Parts: sequence; C-alpha cells; structure tokens
Amino acid sequence: MSQQWIPSNSTEGHQFINDWCSRCARDSVCNGQKTFDDCDDSELCQILDASFRGEAKEWIEHDDGRTECTAFVPLGAAQPQRDDRVGIMK
Repeated sequence: MSQQWIPSNSTEGHQFINDWCSRCARDSVCNGQKTFDDCDDSELCQILDASFRGEAKEWIEHDDGRTECTAFVPLGAAQPQRDDRVGIMK
C-alpha cells in the first residue's frame, strides 16, 4: 500500500528532488541539461510544479517508509507523450 507523500519541510523536499528529479528526463533544469531561460514548457516537469502546491500525486510513500516518484523517467530513456485530446499518456 502507498499514499501521496508531501515533504514535511524544505530539507526533506530538496533531498527528494535531488534523489529523483536530478536524474529524471522530465525536467531539463533539475537534471542539469538546460537553464530555465533555455527551456520551453515541454521541458519542465508539471509534477514538480504540482509538488509546491501539495498536489504531486506521483510522489508516494510506501508502508515501509520508502518514497518515490511513480512518473520517474531515467535520463536517456524515451518519455511517454501525453495525448491532450483524451488526457492520457501514450
């Protein structure tokens, strides 16, 4: 069983971003591939944005205390594309 995970403080949130987002293909700024000014919206992770509102449903905590991002895409792997017409990933 797992549930949405919300960091209890900025240190915990920063550590999660360092552990997951810095190795993820979804955000070119966090993974160090580009600067914010060089990115377009498709290169920025909407999940990371949602996390600052406490709405990152992809950030979960397992019963054993492990945390993870269920949408993690390792750098170099193909990213799933969203079909906005039907609101699903393909």
